[in-house]
Amino acid sequence: MSDRSTSRMGGDLGLLAVGTILAGALLAGPDIWRPLEIVAGVGLLVVFPGYALVSLSFPARPNSGGRSQDSSPKLTVGWPARIGLTVLLSGLVVAVTALVLSWTVGIRLVPAVSLITGTSLIVTGLALVRRRQLPPKERVQLPPIADTVRGIRTSKGRPAALMLALVVLAATVVVVGVAPVGGESYTEVSLLSESENGALVAEGYPETVSTGGSIPVTVELKNHEFRTVEYDLVTVAEPINADGSVGDPIRVDTFERELAHGEELVVERSASVPDRGDQVRISVLVFEGEATESLADPDHRVQFLVTVT
Repeated sequence: MSDRSTSRMGGDLGLLAVGTILAGALLAGPDIWRPLEIVAGVGLLVVFPGYALVSLSFPARPNSGGRSQDSSPKLTVGWPARIGLTVLLSGLVVAVTALVLSWTVGIRLVPAVSLITGTSLIVTGLALVRRRQLPPKERVQLPPIADTVRGIRTSKGRPAALMLALVVLAATVVVVGVAPVGGESYTEVSLLSESENGALVAEGYPETVSTGGSIPVTVELKNHEFRTVEYDLVTVAEPINADGSVGDPIRVDTFERELAHGEELVVERSASVPDRGDQVRISVLVFEGEATESLADPDHRVQFLVTVT
């Protein structure tokens, strides 16, 4: 047997491992070029985990009648069926992953990618071990592309219908498995202050300010929207009237930040407090996109009260 044929016997699993690692790194990392993200997503969701499972289940080449070292016969399937099973099993892996995450930490991009990547790599390793238990001439190897296409074209009746059904089922499972769960996309906004030991905590905000003075406003922003978002943050001072009603907001600070999914920001700003009333409400209005002229209907709002002395 030639070196080229021998290398192909395990070369597909080597390429599978490398592709899985690259796809996982790309999808779990920062924003990437959209077409590259699509290619990585298709590989990790539709191809890699299923191919690993098929390789583990069917280590022998088609019609080889192979036997492992314990002399047990090995089931074999042709490449058209392998392709269909690859897509189907990939969909099942994605669906099970979504189910496990929804019961534990919640469906998030990085945990999902990590779990699918890790599962695929483990199964790939087991598939390589099982394949090596067969004699070299009976191990499955990648056929020339022309042979695979010819096998698909000559499939008639039930085999072709089975492959179509598997692909349709797998596509359905993948769509259901990766569809975002309602309420899982969100932006987290917090006001922070510096504690006595210098740590930033979500309490202990300034309570008093001198007339015409300013106070620090520290905002923490975390993007869990599964997309890049450009935020407009507007700090306003709202006088509290004697009857307890809130006066018209006075814009005292504005800034913009763009955050990728999973990125967070802590920024300290300064807000000047107008000389209006004994109490003033300091509010940070967060808009996902451009702020409205009237500052009405912000997407998020955090606030605290100060007394003007």
